[in-house]
Amino acid sequence: MSVVEDLERLAKLKDSGALTEEEFQKKKTELLSGDGKKPEKKKSKIRTVLTVIVALWIGWAIINAVSDNSAALHSYVTPDSSFLNSEVLVRPGISDLGINAKQLVELMETVPLTSGGHQKINGWTDTDIGYRLHIAGQKNYYVDLAWSGESALMQPVKIGGKEMPAMVYMMAMSSSINK
Repeated sequence: MSVVEDLERLAKLKDSGALTEEEFQKKKTELLSGDGKKPEKKKSKIRTVLTVIVALWIGWAIINAVSDNSAALHSYVTPDSSFLNSEVLVRPGISDLGINAKQLVELMETVPLTSGGHQKINGWTDTDIGYRLHIAGQKNYYVDLAWSGESALMQPVKIGGKEMPAMVYMMAMSSSINK
């Protein structure tokens, strides 16, 4: 509605007796001075738009802060026992570690965090090549293991957007445990 239409509506209300002369003059002054309900509605619409923009920005920030191992984004599975008992390799065909996938998880859970406590294993998910282990450490990350049916070859590990060879990752993890 325009200001003119609002004034006509107020005049009809005054003529019908629904508004006193004093109420009519007050509302008319509010409309003409910009202190009426119209600007409040405009402010309300602007406030709503800003609220939506802020909510979208916060949602975007949360999504970008959540790593691939967020429990909210994954349906975790229990790997086959034959996978959990298979030897973990960090180099194809070379038995460097002498541990199986189950022992790897136990080892990873002992990695200390600078903030106190230890890494937390969130769970496993299926991949096209085997399984992905989701870990909550200093940063959330995951470790992919390509499973051949006999051994599980650890793939390069991505932490905080940086990729490191599996052997380097295992050496870094081992040195942090032995401190």
